[in-house]
Amino acid sequence: MRIKIGRHFWEIVTVKELPENDGETRFNSGALVPRQIALCETDEEMRYTLFHELIHAASFDERLGLTEKQVLGLERWFKKFEKNHDLSELLDAYGELPHKKNKQESTKKCT
Repeated sequence: MRIKIGRHFWEIVTVKELPENDGETRFNSGALVPRQIALCETDEEMRYTLFHELIHAASFDERLGLTEKQVLGLERWFKKFEKNHDLSELLDAYGELPHKKNKQESTKKCT
């Protein structure tokens, strides 16, 4: 699967095995799609591994310099959040994303 985040494209792939982890964020400047997230197809928690690797991707793209410990902390927080909430329902409760709204609609500012 290929997704666009900001101005960059990321390719998400599943592989039979990875040397050390269940997921890997790859930054290869010479490749056609230089940003890739590889997920091990046998990972039972692939959803969380994807989230973990997306945090690494955000850290890279935004030049945040997050450590592995910080990324793991955010992943744990997401797991706790998701145990009690359906993220898609929560987001839907607040309407469409601004970039998906009809461009003719006016937007209100908070006061």
